[in-house]
Amino acid sequence: MGREVYDRSKELLGIISEIHIDYTNGNVDYICVKLAKGINSSKLPWTAVDDIVQVPPSEIDRLEGSIYLRR
Repeated sequence: MGREVYDRSKELLGIISEIHIDYTNGNVDYICVKLAKGINSSKLPWTAVDDIVQVPPSEIDRLEGSIYLRR
């Protein structure tokens, strides 16, 4: 929670606001990212509600303190 999330070009996408876990198997369903100012959620490939997008864990490229996405 609170970690910064960057896209492939290392631009700030936003900050993690929630992590949704499937409690039947313990897997992460998606992370909720509160978008940085100026980012239009309708231009993103993930489900969005207002300024929060649901990013599946398969989109994560690496963790280095912050989270970096594949795209």
